[in-house]
Amino acid sequence: MLGGVALNVLVLFLVSLAAFSRVTDRLFTGFDGRGIQIFVRQLFEWSATSLSLPSNPFEGMGGLFFVNARLVPSLIALGAVPGTLGIALAYAITALELFLATYLLGRALGFPYRVCLVASWILPLIAVPFFEFALINPILGIAANFGDAIAAHTIVLALFAFALNGPLVQRTFASILLAALAVWSISSQPTSIVLILPSGLGLCAALIVQLPNWRQRMTRPLLPLLSLLVIVAAGGASYLYGLFADTASAFFKDELNQTIPRVSHLASIAFQWKVTDWSGLLLFAGALFGFLFSLLNPADRKRALVVAGAIVPQLIIVAAFFATSKGWVYPFPVYFEFALWSIYALYASQLVSPVLVSIGARVRRHKRASLIFAGIPVAAAILLHFQPTIPRNDIWGKVPVKDSITTAVAQDIALNGPGQFRGYAATFMGYGGVNGPPADWAVLLTHGLKLTGELGNPMRAIGLWQYDIPTLEEYQPITSPTLYLVLTRLLARKIDKQWRNVFVLTNPNLGLLQALGVRFVIADRELGAPATRRIEVKVKDVAEPIRLFELSDPNIGNYSPVEVIKLGDVGAALAVLGEPNFDFRRRVITFDEVAGALEPVASAAMTVERGPSYIVRAASPGRSLLLLPLQYSHCLQVQVESGTLPRLLRANITQAALLIEGDVTVRLTPRTGLFYDHTCRWHNAKEIRQLGLGAR
Repeated sequence: MLGGVALNVLVLFLVSLAAFSRVTDRLFTGFDGRGIQIFVRQLFEWSATSLSLPSNPFEGMGGLFFVNARLVPSLIALGAVPGTLGIALAYAITALELFLATYLLGRALGFPYRVCLVASWILPLIAVPFFEFALINPILGIAANFGDAIAAHTIVLALFAFALNGPLVQRTFASILLAALAVWSISSQPTSIVLILPSGLGLCAALIVQLPNWRQRMTRPLLPLLSLLVIVAAGGASYLYGLFADTASAFFKDELNQTIPRVSHLASIAFQWKVTDWSGLLLFAGALFGFLFSLLNPADRKRALVVAGAIVPQLIIVAAFFATSKGWVYPFPVYFEFALWSIYALYASQLVSPVLVSIGARVRRHKRASLIFAGIPVAAAILLHFQPTIPRNDIWGKVPVKDSITTAVAQDIALNGPGQFRGYAATFMGYGGVNGPPADWAVLLTHGLKLTGELGNPMRAIGLWQYDIPTLEEYQPITSPTLYLVLTRLLARKIDKQWRNVFVLTNPNLGLLQALGVRFVIADRELGAPATRRIEVKVKDVAEPIRLFELSDPNIGNYSPVEVIKLGDVGAALAVLGEPNFDFRRRVITFDEVAGALEPVASAAMTVERGPSYIVRAASPGRSLLLLPLQYSHCLQVQVESGTLPRLLRANITQAALLIEGDVTVRLTPRTGLFYDHTCRWHNAKEIRQLGLGAR
């Protein structure tokens, strides 16, 4: 039996690698797919392997990478193996993981061997982009690491089931593996864990209820639950809570995603035919019929009732998605459905596996499933080898062109390696100017698509990150609420509609931009002093030319205000920062007392090193306050390399500031994880609620 599985696994891997090597143009597709490739390359260049989330020096003033690519198998392949081979290997690994996860879950739930093997082939063949015409959800075509998360979560459920049944040795071993996999999931892709919770908790509860007597229901769950409780006690709960509590979506859920429609294909793969193909509907229908037949079959009814524990929470989420009238700031129901994919494949295979067994038995005259289903990989290999490759028009999937604007910006501020920080870039265009109509991310993305079609570069986000240009803009689900507050209130218009993972910036407040560290502004409108126009590019079918402006004297870690304004809440601070004549070089807002007179620093500079860490070197004739172009966070670790330990302060709502005396060299490292200051983001959320942000 294991030999048959091993044979299928080996052939699947070889077939996958060969197949994906021929169709890399439909792997890591679109805006997000290109972003993943850039993000993985940068993380591998700038960070070391650890169990924490490192800082991202390219987005959002030193925010965090929300995925630790050095721990995710598909992304390890992408980052470690160059070129198209790394891309193909990433997806081959994802297909392999989904195969093994589905097989393990099937066996853990008591499905027959042949059903498990068929289901293990069904899922990767229609979930991973083997075929142009069959893909149950486009998400794995965009990012292979979603497959890693789906597989890991599925194996967690399988291990929990194994930990409830069988001899003590099996239950103990399964519980240990369960704890190890939970630590890996929390450390590698922590934001994906929320996707398994509803259906996962429902299935685990049902597995406990189905145990034959109350004694087993009370004792059998102890081992797996104890293994998970150890992780909770070690900081897992506080880490995950802080990770989600210290986000813009936690504080501003009523104003985010208002312009995203409630469309059915965001609710379930059953409706993916509206945007891709029929494979999602076919899998869902096959699973539904297989599940209903199981309910009618007394031998399978008990298992079907257990699986219903996973299905009911998903139905509740879908109902809530369509019932709510406000913006949906949570992951879409179709993402929560990831936890059910393997279950869908298992029940769908119950409809087709008897037919395959019959055919295999007649052809091979042998009823051992391991030999029968060894023919499946051969058939798949033939199909994959001879399938036509359809040319794709994926503009986002192409490497952005290094045009005249990105060349100029990269020459001055790109982080091609450790060195001095020289400023950020910010993009303000595509919305018709300050007096234009309301804008959201879809509007800006459409404009970027036009620019990419004409110039080969959208002039924002991936177009700049491709060339290691750090930007004020970021694109991720754990955006700081204070950064969101400052940027959307002072650098955007009230009429704009913000989305959960990205900023819509439409109001270039030049003084604030300078203080945040912005040196270059890419805009389609004229800007006044202190902006100097350097380049202008005309674009076909775009009303206004694209202009590159340079701001004089941006904050590169050298702003040293001497007038401290102490305030008690973020509302008052926001009002003061919004004053037209606020002098960011001289004045600063803090929420802590800074006693005594301040003097400007004699010199100051900030360099970026691998880690990533930020090295601040400053010389002061006395006591000085240094305003940094970095986000303030309790996750910001301060290490003195020379001089006196400075005091870290929150300044101007979202920025970090150092109160120094004399000459100092300080290393600042933003980092958090299960074993690295796991409560820091929880403290961030608590602090800003005390400052009144939660009431806004």
